[in-house]
Amino acid sequence: MSNAWKIILGLPGIAFVCVGLLWLLAPGVAGAQFEMALLSGMGLSTQIADLASFFLTLGTCILVALATGNRLWFAPAVMLLGFAMCGRFIAWFFYGADLALSMMAVEFIMITLILIASQNSKPLQLR
Repeated sequence: MSNAWKIILGLPGIAFVCVGLLWLLAPGVAGAQFEMALLSGMGLSTQIADLASFFLTLGTCILVALATGNRLWFAPAVMLLGFAMCGRFIAWFFYGADLALSMMAVEFIMITLILIASQNSKPLQLR
């Protein structure tokens, strides 16, 4: 994989990890970035844990794929982003949420970049 792809995907990968850490260390700040009020009680626990794990997993998988050159690590990242995009559409279509086109655009662009980069990576080789 070229150094250009490592930069193009490495920077967002690092950013995703930072957002995940922000959810753990300063959830109020992280929530404000997403125009999201913090919940309370069990809802707050779920909000912090689920969003931190989403972004930490997303960023870590991208970075591991880039570090190893193994495209298998891109699959969870594409799945997380794709399911998030679908969830945003469902929230809008069925439940009256605002259509988050700007967030969906970022997700779509990242999925596209990851899929293109994965074509330049080696497949998992079983021994």
